[in-house]
Amino acid sequence: ITEDAIRAEFNSMELVDFRRSRLAQWTQNEHDPVVSLDRWNDLEDATSEITGPMVFALDVAPNREHSSIAAAGKRQDGGWHVETIYSAVGTSGLVPRLAKLVAKHSPLGVFVDAMSASLVPEIERSGVVVTQWPATEHAAAFAHFLEAVADGSVHHRRDDELRHSLTAATTRPLGDGGRAFSRKGSSVNIDNLVAC
Repeated sequence: ITEDAIRAEFNSMELVDFRRSRLAQWTQNEHDPVVSLDRWNDLEDATSEITGPMVFALDVAPNREHSSIAAAGKRQDGGWHVETIYSAVGTSGLVPRLAKLVAKHSPLGVFVDAMSASLVPEIERSGVVVTQWPATEHAAAFAHFLEAVADGSVHHRRDDELRHSLTAATTRPLGDGGRAFSRKGSSVNIDNLVAC
């Protein structure tokens, strides 16, 4: 088997499947967590908060049964803070809540990807300016999130729904070697995690 063939398999398979089939490694769970709960717990800070400008991102589950809005911004110490600021069943309350949050906090931007794009006309009618970002930006955001977790520059307050999403999330190949969270491949709705 050539290096290119192995690389192609790595880019097209879930990590747990690649580890089993090509590296002969046993895994303990149904899938490898993208972020270990031990590491995530290490980054918990009950006093963490955004002290400067922030951005919002929203995400909707593929089945439209759940939706979330997340906020991210810098902390006093220069690190990052992320949190889910809205999480609800369905999508009917998402746009009104987003409009209220934007009016209150004046974020630098509000971001959506293709999964939430159907809500853009309604969001814009509410007076909120929204930026749609392509898959390449989604892959970059995913990579930055993982790097911030690894180097300890992102913090959060305890959020049990987000912890649950972390334990169930899987990834998918995206673009030329990039990865992103897999909404379809995860066993629970992970819209809150994708938004973060």
